Amino acid sequence: MPLPVAQVAGNRYEGAENQFPEDIELVLGVANTRARAGKLSDAICLYLLGAKIDPLNYRVHQGLTNCLLMLRLFEQAVPFASLMIGLEPRNPLGYYFSGLARFSSGCHQEAIEDFEAVLSLKDQVADRAILSKSEVLLSRLKSACDPHIRVV
Repeated sequence: MPLPVAQVAGNRYEGAENQFPEDIELVLGVANTRARAGKLSDAICLYLLGAKIDPLNYRVHQGLTNCLLMLRLFEQAVPFASLMIGLEPRNPLGYYFSGLARFSSGCHQEAIEDFEAVLSLKDQVADRAILSKSEVLLSRLKSACDPHIRVV
């Protein structure tokens, strides 16, 4: 059973409201380094601290969502992916992360909508692998949801 985000992160970082806005770059740098090193629980704690410092920072929610997906905490990743979409609705990465989380959580119709959104924003996609993965997953989902659709 997946752990709630608060339980994974704990309450190790109190008093974030006393931080300065420029501290977010330091926090993000350390969080990204911890994530790349595979220390995902540490990275989550740092991203949550970043969210306290700057709750509207897209990169904070991007890092947090990515870590949750890597830990296979799909249901917990959905609200953070939704925040990404709300903060930058023309950025396809939020829809891609949301699609992955919803697909893995069994919310197939919502995943279809997310992957269709990625494809509708294809001119904004910097990483072409995201585009091709979205196409493949969308095709699989549509064929699974409607057995009359033949996927070529």
